[in-house]
Amino acid sequence: MSIVFRVYDDERGTFGALRAADRWLRTALRACAAGDVAAAEDAVRRARKLLNAAWERARDNEPERKSGRKNFAARDKAVAAWRKGPPDDEVWRLAVAAYRRDPTLRTRTAVAEVVAAECRAAGYEMSERTVRRRIQHLAWPPVAAPPGQL
Repeated sequence: MSIVFRVYDDERGTFGALRAADRWLRTALRACAAGDVAAAEDAVRRARKLLNAAWERARDNEPERKSGRKNFAARDKAVAAWRKGPPDDEVWRLAVAAYRRDPTLRTRTAVAEVVAAECRAAGYEMSERTVRRRIQHLAWPPVAAPPGQL
């Protein structure tokens, strides 16, 4: 059993760690063949520790060029800052209120457009499709908010 990696000139430390991990894996195979489970588990644990350290070192060293990883930290922070929509009960109440205000909104799609606009005005990132999916399993037309249906 061997491990094959592309090695760059400035990653000799990483390469050494990978070679050491390969040696530990061979030791684990020999121990397993000899029936020494504890020694095999110890060797695999050490190899895994070396591999994780090697991968971390490789990722930290110019990640875009070498491993194809991109830094999404700024984007992920912005995504985490999005506000999720209100709970389903609140969406249902908004749908009932929109239907009562304008009974010409006969379809769920028409009501979903109104509710999504209200949610966006309140600062939630919700599309008509999201609202439509949240209210699709409820009774229609909404005569009243069903108490135990959610």
